[in-house]
Amino acid sequence: MLSNKPAIAFSSMTGIRRRTCMHVHLYGHAHIYAMINATRMPFQPHDAEATTATSRLLFNLINQHSLEDDQIATKLLHMVHERLRQEYEAFFIPGGYTFEEETLATIMLAIVEPHRARLAWAGDAQAFWLRDADFQDSSVPHIFSQGDANLRVVTSTLGAQQVHIDSRDWQLLPHDRIVLTRGVEFHQDAELTLSRMLGERQQEVALELINSETIQSPRWIGVIVHDVLQKSNITP
Repeated sequence: MLSNKPAIAFSSMTGIRRRTCMHVHLYGHAHIYAMINATRMPFQPHDAEATTATSRLLFNLINQHSLEDDQIATKLLHMVHERLRQEYEAFFIPGGYTFEEETLATIMLAIVEPHRARLAWAGDAQAFWLRDADFQDSSVPHIFSQGDANLRVVTSTLGAQQVHIDSRDWQLLPHDRIVLTRGVEFHQDAELTLSRMLGERQQEVALELINSETIQSPRWIGVIVHDVLQKSNITP
């Protein structure tokens, strides 16, 4: 398995963290990362059950399917979406009344192997791929904003009537860096952000981003930093 550990950092307001989860799991040579935020509608800020249930659903599905499928990350999110819709529609009565609330979830899922990263997401998390001093690629979050952090609207959520799931498949080299984030703004000052992402140590990078002033929302921010190792650092 991989001998390195990712760096993780988060900051949250009381109550918000309980409905947001960051997961790190090791499956053979693959690290599986998931940023999950779920709530039940009407909005219930202290309801942690939706996130817990969605997290359990996702990782149960991961355990039931092979990671060798090239499209597995995207397929897993579609399966989560379909299950959430099935649970909601089972209690739906024509006319708009339901016995139970509707669960809506945003997920960033990353399956990172020594030479490859497969990502799929719906919602406002972002992923960045860095090599040396350059951005190689990044994901585009599903948000609409007019420049005011308080007016940010998530435009795609699992469990909604319609959902849009995006994906990336990155071919990695030793020393590449993957940065997964939620709640940190990157496009306002690209040079400053790049320097923050390229810090020497993973934990320093994670904490620097968490403590930066370029924050989209003060409610909850999280960062996961994964560095690709050389072959000599991979043990059977």
